[in-house]
Amino acid sequence: MNHSDSQSPWDTLRAWPEHRPIAACLDLAPDAPNPGVVVGQPVLDKVINRQPTIEELSSVLEPNPAKHQLLWLAYDAGLGLDPGIGSTRHQLLGWRYGEVIGLSNARYFDLDSAAGTGSPHRTAQYQLAFDSAATSAAKTRYIRSVRRVLDYIRAGDVYQVNLTHRLRFTLVGSPRALAADLFESARPWHGAYIETTSSSGQRQVIVSASPELFLDHDDETRRVCTRPMKGTRPATIDHDELFHAVKDRAELNMIVDLMRNDLGRVCSFGSIDVLQPRTIEKHGDSVLQATATVSGELRPHHGLADLIKATFPPGSVTGTPKIRAMQIIDELESAPRGPYCGTIGTIDHGRARLNVAIRTVLLTETNTPGVWDVDYPVGAGIVAESDPEAEWQETLDKADILLRLVNQRAAGSCNTPARSQSGSVA
Repeated sequence: MNHSDSQSPWDTLRAWPEHRPIAACLDLAPDAPNPGVVVGQPVLDKVINRQPTIEELSSVLEPNPAKHQLLWLAYDAGLGLDPGIGSTRHQLLGWRYGEVIGLSNARYFDLDSAAGTGSPHRTAQYQLAFDSAATSAAKTRYIRSVRRVLDYIRAGDVYQVNLTHRLRFTLVGSPRALAADLFESARPWHGAYIETTSSSGQRQVIVSASPELFLDHDDETRRVCTRPMKGTRPATIDHDELFHAVKDRAELNMIVDLMRNDLGRVCSFGSIDVLQPRTIEKHGDSVLQATATVSGELRPHHGLADLIKATFPPGSVTGTPKIRAMQIIDELESAPRGPYCGTIGTIDHGRARLNVAIRTVLLTETNTPGVWDVDYPVGAGIVAESDPEAEWQETLDKADILLRLVNQRAAGSCNTPARSQSGSVA
């Protein structure tokens, strides 16, 4: 649905009739071909609740110029795309995290047909409670895992690992209202909202306020672009502090090299170019991000499925060397990542725009209707120069947008985290 100045995508999400399911993508990037477009009211065409085979992946991603399609692919599906990883974790995905891969056919709505009888001014309510006790325990585990990664780096196993942990919340009320607030604050360049059902029958909602582009692929021109991010700071700091940060610059350089290598598996020789080695961007009112831009041209007879097989999961959320980093992630992280660090996006008339599903929340309805468990993973890239406490703080910087909603919505039994002057959770 194309939004006007009078009704933003987040206003429409708030107003969407409760009885109508919705799956939506927000493409608010400066180079978006359809800026601000939301894809809605899907008809599920293909959902695989297990590890997909390469043949199934190719079938699902076969270009269909007549369709607008929405795709989501869980991080853990990538564990089976390369047998060298040797993980068996993907076997758990059918019941642990629901959809491994899903494809929806969708059409674009104008505002009248999209919102139906819903009022753009209707405000659904919710309360958000933070599980500070779980986070205190998570900090101990995370710092121990960071130190283990540093051991691997010193041993020469790996140069960088993107290590994550989970923040846990409870939401009472409307996931759509939560998503609308997140989108309005974060203004995600590559956001998504998907209402779905797990393989066990529980209602689930995926909310991705991602700033990061994984792949922009045009089937007609054969061009592909990726924009990896490494380096995050609160939006309140001086831009130059991140620009001149030696550790963050080295980290992004590693991932640029990794993405060049991944694209080289399917792109024509000599076509890969680093269009922008490093730039600092502000995303919403929350964070600054260091970003690079890498481009290439697919070889003849290669399509989107080949491209995803060569590059998924995204290098910025794995590490380098990629396979060894993923093995270490599989060892040290306590559960599958699910939608987080996977990809969500649209395939529109042969053009795919897929995000890196960071800043991504998974909500699962409990046995009490209207009460949702909220799982918000956050991570940081660990390199030889990493300080475990600083890496923990970086993960909290990335969670700031959700933690601020806790403060805004705290009421009754909400357990709001105390925050120090540096912004960390006490």
